[in-house]
Amino acid sequence: MEIPQQNLSISVQIAGDIRIGDLPFRLLFQASRQESIISAAWNAEEGGGISPALLSQHFSNTPLSVDIPEAVSHFDLSLTKIAFDYHFKAKRFTFLIATKNYGALTISSHSSGLSREFCFKLEINSVFQLNKLPVIGEGLKAEDYIRLGYFSVTVAREKKAALGADLEVGLFGQKIPFELLPSPDNRSMSLASDVRQESISSVKWLDVNKDAGPLHLARLGFAMGDGCVTVQVDGGLRLSVLLLEFLGLYLSIPLKKSKPVDFGIQGLAVTVSRPPLLLSGGLYVAKEKKMSLYTGEISVRVGNFQLTALGSYGVFDDGDPSLFIFLLLNYPLGGPSIFYITGLAGGFGYNRTIILPAEVKDVKKFPFVAAAMQQGPLKKEMSPGEILKAMNASIKPQRGQYFASVGVRFTSFGLVDAFLLANVMFGDHLEISLLGLASVSLPPRSSTKVAYAELALKVVIAPDCGVVSILGVLTSESFVLDKGCKLRGGFAFVTWFGKNEHSGDFILTLGGYREGFLIPHYPKVDRIGVDWKISKNLSLTASFYFALTPSCLMMGGCLALTFEMGRLKAWFRARVDFFMQWKPFAYSLSLYVSIGASFRWDFFPFYRTFTLELSANLDLWGPPFGGKAHVKWWVISFTISFGEGKALEIPIKWPEFAESFLPQAKTGNANEAQYIGIRVADGIVRENRNSGEKIVSAKYLSIEIISRLPCSSLRLEDEVRGEYGGLGVVPMGISHYTSELTVKVRSAAGAVVRMQGKAILSNLPRALWAQRKPEINDTDTLQKNVPTGIVLCCPDVEPEGILPEYPAGSYDVAELCKNEMLPPLIFSWTHPSPIRPKIYPDENRLRQISDSIVKTGGLRYNCLSMLAKEFGVYREEDLKLDRWGENLDEILFSTPEIQAIGTE
Repeated sequence: MEIPQQNLSISVQIAGDIRIGDLPFRLLFQASRQESIISAAWNAEEGGGISPALLSQHFSNTPLSVDIPEAVSHFDLSLTKIAFDYHFKAKRFTFLIATKNYGALTISSHSSGLSREFCFKLEINSVFQLNKLPVIGEGLKAEDYIRLGYFSVTVAREKKAALGADLEVGLFGQKIPFELLPSPDNRSMSLASDVRQESISSVKWLDVNKDAGPLHLARLGFAMGDGCVTVQVDGGLRLSVLLLEFLGLYLSIPLKKSKPVDFGIQGLAVTVSRPPLLLSGGLYVAKEKKMSLYTGEISVRVGNFQLTALGSYGVFDDGDPSLFIFLLLNYPLGGPSIFYITGLAGGFGYNRTIILPAEVKDVKKFPFVAAAMQQGPLKKEMSPGEILKAMNASIKPQRGQYFASVGVRFTSFGLVDAFLLANVMFGDHLEISLLGLASVSLPPRSSTKVAYAELALKVVIAPDCGVVSILGVLTSESFVLDKGCKLRGGFAFVTWFGKNEHSGDFILTLGGYREGFLIPHYPKVDRIGVDWKISKNLSLTASFYFALTPSCLMMGGCLALTFEMGRLKAWFRARVDFFMQWKPFAYSLSLYVSIGASFRWDFFPFYRTFTLELSANLDLWGPPFGGKAHVKWWVISFTISFGEGKALEIPIKWPEFAESFLPQAKTGNANEAQYIGIRVADGIVRENRNSGEKIVSAKYLSIEIISRLPCSSLRLEDEVRGEYGGLGVVPMGISHYTSELTVKVRSAAGAVVRMQGKAILSNLPRALWAQRKPEINDTDTLQKNVPTGIVLCCPDVEPEGILPEYPAGSYDVAELCKNEMLPPLIFSWTHPSPIRPKIYPDENRLRQISDSIVKTGGLRYNCLSMLAKEFGVYREEDLKLDRWGENLDEILFSTPEIQAIGTE
């Protein structure tokens, strides 16, 4: 023990041996006024080691105990030396560990309030020379390398982890650092027991874009997973007229020293360019749900003629193929000025589906559209490698789904350049879509444009989902007068039908909706307008909207001119909004105008904004007509009212409601309306045109009885088939409405005819049939599943003359022959000797089944061949029993018992 005295400061050092848990450590304790530190070291026996999990067990029931996350156990750590220190005041400890298979490992921890954070850091310092890579390595030098400095995992108290790593690339004489810093807030992953390696395998890309002679390096990718650090390279080799691209070239550096370095390539693309000729092609292999997809491209361009073929092929686990082929021709084919064809496209897919862009503005990025318009992700200057990678994101394998596509590119009077692509997807579900992109440029084909507008279009007809939608939007490239004067806006028409939960609803809009109007299933549409930054200080904004729904109509617009210079601001603003609802009829109109200026005083001792503004509001409503005007000035404000005030809505009478809202079928009496409709929906065999009499099939007969009024109760005879509560008639001011529809079926003689019935349920607008008037911004616009009718069909016929159940009775053979007019049948029963069972050994039962059933030829072959000749049944070679026999262990749940037919 040393106790030196210098300026009244005391420090203490104590050394000794101590056992922590089951492990012996060499201990050193240091204490001073500033900090107290204890440190210790342990060395494993020669050739030995210990895992982190076992180490944690040695430290159980001590303050150093910690649960080792599963993500750390994947790396097969073996510890040979441990040294640690603990700072008492800072509550921080650090482990320094030497490993058998890796470099040094540091495990540190510090306390943050009530929680504690752990950091596992593995120092590797592994270097790989890039000139060892296949093909591309020939263009690199020995000093081009990739060095992995460290790899770390930071674990928080809530079992969230963040990854960190240090990577350095030496290329073309330059060092490129590439560091992935741990950030638990935005790179966390769960460390529960079911954590999977895929969760840490995402690739982080670094753009390089550097050339070294014929070699080009586009970017580097960095990923972690499976106990390896993987570096991906996008690059190529250019030799005169030849461009060779390497797709998915990767290098996996193992963290464990005993594992070999792995590398490979996913595809290759070649381009030969010698104007006016350009030839390109490539093949790219990608994984999609454990399925290898081979995507290829070939293109020929001579002058303004270009033919491109794109395709992809893969095989499911059961051997069923999945593929698509798409052809694209760019060449002026001619036609009238209004529709001058400049290109054609078409293709089909087998066991493939098209992933349409979710947003209309992304239509121009869809691969087929972008390739036809030669812009976006598949532009003319794009390399084949980039084309192949872009395809797989939009054309996905899907069993039982097929598609066919056809497209045309055309110009109109030299002003409009457009491409339309029609797709039909069928199989498991039917969907028809139309994608389009059109542009208008004034003047055409000029580098100095006065106006340019680009419209993206997306049309979807999905009968299975009950949706028809037409969406369009101006892209961000649109402008008028000046590129700073941006055009924006979109339009939408959507209707829902069939079994869709919003069936009966629709929306038509240009530029969206009034402020505050929000219906979740209505599409979001941008305001139609302009945003113009006229100068540094002056800006102009104008917009317009129109919308029509089943319950209301709305339209409006606004204009704003703003000048800002430092603390000074001046403006002119105008806005108009019009809203109208149906029965009971009501409307409102709002006008607003404001002109003013403001100045911000930011000097001591006053900090204040001074405003001078003159504004006026005009609000009109009706019926009855009325309104008010409000004028506001900085020194005075007043309101002028005129006409009638906002009166309570007057309910309408039944005749007006029926005439306005109920579909009516006139009978012989012109004043009588029929609100019940009856029709034969199915089962008509023949119809007499003269008499109108219908002959129907009882098996397929379907009669629909439809009420124009919603039913609170629906009955077939005395049985309830449907009920609904909460109905009202909003325009008539009725908050509680009941209507009972009872269906009775009688024969011509008046006898009861037994029928089966199922309720017809419909979605009706709440603006008509709710118990109270919906709010303008009410998101629930429909009364759902309201009974409005019934479907009648004939009950199943019970067969007559069936054999009585044993032992209740029997059917005499002589009577059967008599009824069927057959000669008497005489049976002579024989007494055959019992079948001698064949003995099957217990071993290799599956092999015995495979050899006996799967084996072709013999008696079964002869029998099936004769039956196929006479009756067209499958031959033995058509059954493909070999595939069945090869998978018996997967088809059968357990090993079967084998017994000869006819034995007990």
